[in-house]
Amino acid sequence: MGSDTETIHVSCTVGDTGRAQDVQLRFTGGDESGKLTVTAPFTNGSLQIRVEVPRKTNLRIHAPAGQVTVEHVVGDKDIDLYAGQITISSTEAWNYRSIDASVIIGDVRASAYGIDKGGFFRSFTKEIPDGDYRIRAHLITGQIDLQ
Repeated sequence: MGSDTETIHVSCTVGDTGRAQDVQLRFTGGDESGKLTVTAPFTNGSLQIRVEVPRKTNLRIHAPAGQVTVEHVVGDKDIDLYAGQITISSTEAWNYRSIDASVIIGDVRASAYGIDKGGFFRSFTKEIPDGDYRIRAHLITGQIDLQ
């Protein structure tokens, strides 16, 4: 989630199947870049993590599975999941020079461009010369929504 502060804030909620003491959050990095590593032995959607970053931030998210929602963040986005859902929302105009979204099995939707594809090996790519940022979103199985 993009915020108007210049700090990063991380919070997590543990469901009934886990214990907060079992969640490990480790942040490394400095002023220009950082890496958040989350380790938790939970399954079945029992862990929710919310990361608030400065509104103008480049993001790189790599996770095995889950639901990733990016809102109010202006900058490059590089998101990889094996299984799950990726949702990227923007309250500002889609000012991207490169969009590359694909799933091996699932759906790719980009409402700003009238794209709604489902099935096997679905993808959407677009190049816009005067755009400022890039999106790269990939899933093995699941759904990508660019809103």
